[in-house]
Amino acid sequence: MRFTNFNQLPNQEQIVLRHLLSEGSITSGEAQMVHRIRSLSRRITSLLDAGIVVEKDDRRDSTGQRYRRYTLRVVPPNMLPPEEPYSQVAA
Repeated sequence: MRFTNFNQLPNQEQIVLRHLLSEGSITSGEAQMVHRIRSLSRRITSLLDAGIVVEKDDRRDSTGQRYRRYTLRVVPPNMLPPEEPYSQVAA
């Protein structure tokens, strides 16, 4: 599945990308609690298919529970939301 611009991304992918642009990273717990997104890994896969570079970092919390943090690295200019210029994101 290839997308040519931000507006072609499904709604949940747009939500995740906006979060990544504003916060820099996201975890599955954040996606569920803040945005009600249940399958973050699927949303990330779609963003990767769209040419967005996201780094995956496996971690453990203080109780030993494993989780993954996704960090935004590169967003092609055509994938940026049209109404918000994000000059800090490398193209």
